[in-house]
Amino acid sequence: MLSLVGPLGAGKTAFVKGLAEALGLDPQVVSSPTFVIACEYPLPDGRRLGHVDLYRVKSEDELYAAGFLDLLVPDVVLAVEWGDRLPGALPVDHLELRIERLPGGEGRRIALEPGGPRAAALAERFRERAATDGFSVHDE
Repeated sequence: MLSLVGPLGAGKTAFVKGLAEALGLDPQVVSSPTFVIACEYPLPDGRRLGHVDLYRVKSEDELYAAGFLDLLVPDVVLAVEWGDRLPGALPVDHLELRIERLPGGEGRRIALEPGGPRAAALAERFRERAATDGFSVHDE
């Protein structure tokens, strides 16, 4: 599970669109679920992409009523925007990506904070892929 953290306009939804594309989904079908809280998209390999936005969610009960627990299953690749708003609702073993805009709006900085062994392995794969593509990733 990915927790995307950053101010408005940092690029959290854009990141999820890129994730969707990397998973074989047309990124144009992905939109911010700010008002519906959670969206699911079928992936070509039979899994699903879950996209949750906690910006307007006020409690864990509200999040659970929106079906969040149904997304915490192995066949769902889950990205949660504003994960820092309800940290107690997230699994301990998740990867937090802190996204910030660089001065002048020219690019982004992403810092990774893994919360467990699966997240640490995912962070390592993310760093390797980013380096292959000419990007650097920072630890929190």
